[in-house]
Amino acid sequence: MSGAPATLDHLSGGRFELGLGAGWLRDEYECAGMPFDAAGARVDRLSEALEVLELLLSGASCTLAGEHYVITDLETFPVPVRRPPLLLGAGSPRMLRLAGKYADIVGILPRALPNGTISEELAERTPEAMARKIDLVRQGAGERFEDIEL
Repeated sequence: MSGAPATLDHLSGGRFELGLGAGWLRDEYECAGMPFDAAGARVDRLSEALEVLELLLSGASCTLAGEHYVITDLETFPVPVRRPPLLLGAGSPRMLRLAGKYADIVGILPRALPNGTISEELAERTPEAMARKIDLVRQGAGERFEDIEL
């Protein structure tokens, strides 16, 4: 991996945040010429990518033979002075737990729908729904929950 995270961190004066997600908007995939895989496949791919990023941003060498990525002895140089904060947007239970596990900042969203849109149900935006979603982030985060920005 190139030194892009270290360079971006330096150029931004330490304000660089890396925002990621599995992608839910079908139109974005179509514009990029990419297949809009089922949600499970997109989340699997993101989960594997997050494993790789954790290793690389820590300065460790990465070797992984996964379902989506095969990486051998990849290293980041130079290693960033600080690990840039990871921001994940999430609305479904699996994504919220994944965000809790990896993210420093979690954007809590309505759940994505299989047709490539996002739910507009008011039930997705109630205080009770938000409390359930925050609890899912907490489940994924464990002891580090208090360090996560919501």
